[in-house]
Amino acid sequence: MTSKTRRFLLTTLIALVTAAAGWFCWVVLTPTFGTVVRYQNQQPSLQVSLLHHRETNEDAEDMLQLAKLHFDNARNLEQLYWREPSLIEEHSNCWLVAFTRKVPVYRFLGLEEVVQPTDEAMFLSITKSNCTVRFGKWCR
Repeated sequence: MTSKTRRFLLTTLIALVTAAAGWFCWVVLTPTFGTVVRYQNQQPSLQVSLLHHRETNEDAEDMLQLAKLHFDNARNLEQLYWREPSLIEEHSNCWLVAFTRKVPVYRFLGLEEVVQPTDEAMFLSITKSNCTVRFGKWCR
């Protein structure tokens, strides 16, 4: 093996190790040790889907207030989801309320990374008969 070949292999090895260390810092360490500097998305506007068109719907407003109350009483949800609901759907026997997930941008050692959440929203199902609230898409 000549010295030029040895030098080329050493330079290539150093470049690969540097790239691997950079990837490790950016992908692994940034979300783990980084701080949230901003959010990539914003609070979406409320979408309302009713079974019957009405000029005013006090029931929907009451369900929104109930959903906000449950959201406020649950721990640490405001760090993960926007506080205002983004969707309310009326079904025959229940209401479905959705809160959109925040998409955080982390910063660590000057590097920024966006971590896409696995879920797009959190859902609350509220029955019409007795206003029982359950987390999840139980309302169909």
